Amino acid sequence: MKKLYKKILKNRVHQLILNEMMKKKSFNPVHLALGHEGFAEIINSILNLKDEFILTHRNIAFNLARENNIKKIISELKYLPNGVSRGEMGSMNMINKNKNINYSSSILGNNFPVGLGASIANSKLSKENNVTIVVTGDGAIEEGSFYETLILANSLDVPLSIAIINDNFAMASKISERRKPINLEKIARSMNLKYLYIGHGELLKKIQSIKSIFSYTKKNNKLSIIEINLETFNGHCGPSPGWPDDPKKIFIDNGLIIKNNSNDIIFLLKKKLGTKEFNKLEKINLNYAKRILKLY
Repeated sequence: MKKLYKKILKNRVHQLILNEMMKKKSFNPVHLALGHEGFAEIINSILNLKDEFILTHRNIAFNLARENNIKKIISELKYLPNGVSRGEMGSMNMINKNKNINYSSSILGNNFPVGLGASIANSKLSKENNVTIVVTGDGAIEEGSFYETLILANSLDVPLSIAIINDNFAMASKISERRKPINLEKIARSMNLKYLYIGHGELLKKIQSIKSIFSYTKKNNKLSIIEINLETFNGHCGPSPGWPDDPKKIFIDNGLIIKNNSNDIIFLLKKKLGTKEFNKLEKINLNYAKRILKLY
């Protein structure tokens, strides 16, 4: 478990490095995912490299989870040939075929049908029967492609899992500002789908449940839904109207913890590890960050 905790800490420090580089305009703005590190690293630790990720424009936490070499990520953001996708995809559509991240889309809801197609290929045209996971947000489930994918995937019996990151903020608006609540649990129940809900601050308590739902999906060729409530600690992509924070207000010199509450996975890790052990690991990560930043 401590190994996983270290990976979550590394994901946070890598994003903070990218944030500092964005302030210097080292590359075009990136949709950071500060606050998503725990979910990305936990899912990556459960799935193997043959399982496939289908992502959105806010894909950085998952790309960092699968590619530990931050220099390759930075090279991709700089459109250099030694990037994870040879510098051809940039940030919003970043993929890493060597790590089975084969699709990321900047179009809202676009990755649902693509993920279904990939799942059909992975299950019907392959003996491996690997899981395909589509990662999306609370805004994308307002699209018709979401419901069409649920219906067809449920009918075809494929090992597809849809992970919905609900940070109550999409398209520069809160859910209450743009629509009525959508009860995903009732939708899943109406279609006889496996559903897992993870509330704010519950992620570390639900690791075994996440393992179980992926195991069920792979073993039974069945669609499943995971909904996780978390907080995104940065704006949409740089300063945006309506966001309480933006990347320019987050500084690596303040340490790895952004908010001292249970919404921040790094705050929870400090409680798990103990102050002394956490401070030691934080110091190691921050010194590492300084060395990386000096290179750029």
